[in-house]
Amino acid sequence: MNAKRKGLPIDYFYQDYLKLSLDKEFDFATMIYCDFGALSTNDRKQLLKIIYQHLKPGGRFLLDVFSLTQLENFQESQTWEVCPDGGFWCPENYIALNRACKYPDNVTLRQTLVITKKKVSNYYLWDTYFSKKALEEEAVGSGFEICEYFGDVSGSTYSEHSSTLAVLLKK
Repeated sequence: MNAKRKGLPIDYFYQDYLKLSLDKEFDFATMIYCDFGALSTNDRKQLLKIIYQHLKPGGRFLLDVFSLTQLENFQESQTWEVCPDGGFWCPENYIALNRACKYPDNVTLRQTLVITKKKVSNYYLWDTYFSKKALEEEAVGSGFEICEYFGDVSGSTYSEHSSTLAVLLKK
């Protein structure tokens, strides 16, 4: 690990974050790449509860989500592609059937059906898109305090036109 080589006092844990149960509290937790919005409403509540329990008093949690601006740019579609030399989904020859759909409550689905000579695999990529208000309601409803909003997790200035919305929360 890079942190170990540099002598940094960082512990890494590889676990299912919806079932996380450690006898430790942390100063900081992060969830990036808009993974928070890939969870169902109930799973998001569970995750916020678990993170809150594992943070020290005053501990921080940084997360990002897709914004409603990003949802405005989402296009419903149905496409297919032939990949004779393999590709993203599979190293062997395959056909991919793709579908992108919008659902109520700012939810989208990108579904890909991958067909090879030996099997058929179905992949579902769900996303929930958030306004500042909706994200705040979920966070504050779980006991967190909002510290600051950003345009992304690197700390860029938030704008109503940002495609992502990052928030720093405090226990």
